[in-house]
Amino acid sequence: MNWITPRILAALMTVTAQPLFAECAIAEYDVELGQNIIATLSPRISAHIEGDEESIGLRVQNGSTLTYQAELESDWVAEPDWGFHQVMTIDVNNDGVKELLIGLGRGMVSSYYTMLIFHADGTLHNVIDVSDPEFCKTDHGFLSWYRSGPRGTDTYWAINATGLPYRQITQTIVDNHVSHRVVYAADGSVTDQSIVSGDVSILTDPSPTKAVIIAKPAGVAVYDPKDTQRSIDNLAPDTPVLLLGADDTYSLFFIEYGQSKRGWIMLEDVAYD
Repeated sequence: MNWITPRILAALMTVTAQPLFAECAIAEYDVELGQNIIATLSPRISAHIEGDEESIGLRVQNGSTLTYQAELESDWVAEPDWGFHQVMTIDVNNDGVKELLIGLGRGMVSSYYTMLIFHADGTLHNVIDVSDPEFCKTDHGFLSWYRSGPRGTDTYWAINATGLPYRQITQTIVDNHVSHRVVYAADGSVTDQSIVSGDVSILTDPSPTKAVIIAKPAGVAVYDPKDTQRSIDNLAPDTPVLLLGADDTYSLFFIEYGQSKRGWIMLEDVAYD
């Protein structure tokens, strides 16, 4: 895994740039039991949505031709008054056909949607699931957010060359001070990651966070980049380090210190502003 690379975020976001949403043109619908709603996706493509007791029935038509049909489970059908719209449409990839978002339900803190993306003929192109999407914060792609346990994660979804959204950046809260940022390529591989200030916007490109080793009588152990069970160094108090990444459990930071040395260190063994 490539833990620190030249800063590429600005270039990536330029490549994936899309035109501004026209006045943030989101159409929103609430579906009551037995109600049939027709949502326009393009001049010829329409989505026919009907609420049942536990699901939303969906038929997509190109003129009079049925192009897609599905039943989507949705907790919001039986209990629609969540304060969030169950169905939304917006043209995220600027191809002239609006994406259709259907609410799957609301968890303890997050509201989940399935986003269906259609070709110009009304056939299904791709499906992704997003939580609490936001479409008006940026002029390309869109944002989403979800929480798992104590950690919240912001996501920036870019648009690839074929017009499909992909998760390009995630930024997960480590604590009240810093967040873990990961940048992905369109194929899902990690291209860069860093530890950034907790209040920094996901749409900026900040430098890694500086920190120092805290005081411990025996010093602080640094572990092998490829084997977190093997100690490779010992750092004295106040040794400056750069925080470059974190492990999946958020118990370790990946750091750089000295003459471009790198390794893992326990989160509680460093201090930062």
